[in-house]
Amino acid sequence: LPSGIWSGVQGLNVFPYLPGQNITVTKTPTWSSEVIKSASGRRRVTSYYPYPLWQFEVSYEVLRKTGASSRPTTDELLKMWEFFNLQAGQFGTFLFVDPTDCQVLSTAQASFGTGDGSTKIFQLQRQIYTWDEPVYDVYQPVIYDNGSIVGSGLTFSPNGVVTFTTAPAAGHALTWSGYFMFGCSFNQDELSFEQLVANLWSGKG
Repeated sequence: LPSGIWSGVQGLNVFPYLPGQNITVTKTPTWSSEVIKSASGRRRVTSYYPYPLWQFEVSYEVLRKTGASSRPTTDELLKMWEFFNLQAGQFGTFLFVDPTDCQVLSTAQASFGTGDGSTKIFQLQRQIYTWDEPVYDVYQPVIYDNGSIVGSGLTFSPNGVVTFTTAPAAGHALTWSGYFMFGCSFNQDELSFEQLVANLWSGKG
């Protein structure tokens, strides 16, 4: 992945990718449904989310905690504490890059709409086979209008929204390629790490 993807985008911090991160990442799509069952066995179901919330759990086998005389760039434990405290626990929001699910390839562009000659604002999406969901934020996006790259006349906003200066022509297929990130917040106000030896720590989740 391009190293710049872990830089701040749209004013939000990006969750740091550190060398000690475990290769295993738990990822769970979560929906919110209410099921009411009657005495006759009939069920009435209400779905409250238009799209799932993705829950990630990341663990660290080893994080280095260096001394005062060592290079601060290798103090990964302090980087995690700094990042967590900047968010004030659950209060803040940030971007998360899932290395296994963060890219729309130029050879398999994702559709995000069809021009009608008047609409200028579109929500970028990604596809999982036949299912679509909006992307939160993008990095190095390339926009295609009927298969041709749109090189100018575009602005990108938070939440993956693209605005055209001139509305795409009616019937034109709009697609894109590039990287996307998940908008996240921590689901707790504590962050625990365990000291293994003098300068090495680990975090289970």
